[in-house]
Amino acid sequence: MLRRNLYFNAPRAKDVLNRTRGTIVTILRNTDIGVELMLRMKRTQAILIAAAVLTYFGMIEQCSATDLSGCWSGHWVSCTNGHKGPLHATFTRIDDTHYRANFRGRFWKFFPFRYSVTLQVIEEGDVVHLAGSSYLGRIMGTFHYQAEATSRDFSATYNSCKDNGKWVLSRDCSSCCK
Repeated sequence: MLRRNLYFNAPRAKDVLNRTRGTIVTILRNTDIGVELMLRMKRTQAILIAAAVLTYFGMIEQCSATDLSGCWSGHWVSCTNGHKGPLHATFTRIDDTHYRANFRGRFWKFFPFRYSVTLQVIEEGDVVHLAGSSYLGRIMGTFHYQAEATSRDFSATYNSCKDNGKWVLSRDCSSCCK
């Protein structure tokens, strides 16, 4: 029964192999290990091993980049006057060097606020450095932001002519995505 199922799926597997065969064979021919594999194994086996290796390295490369996209929650605190409150954010990756962050929270416990900012990104290993600024009107002025983030934690400082403080956020999809 097992052989029959494998035989039944073989044409589909063969189509996938034929589509990627040219690239994989070229890579195999251009490396010493590949040439040795080609000499010792059947062509199909060499292609399957090469496909597995390329897939493995492709997955490592994708997982190494820290993606901040999604929902975050935490708090903000003013170092100028001690005010504090809840803070929620949704990050959306625009491109490799920019995120769009939509923030919402409260100050003086009653007054809600919302604003969006585009943050510039510099990735260094597992840490993402972000910076940006936004004009929040004549009363609040221009706020400048600098932040560091990992896949789970976000810590930022902000300053303007009238206030400075910090934000502390953690990844959380239970509250801000709804």
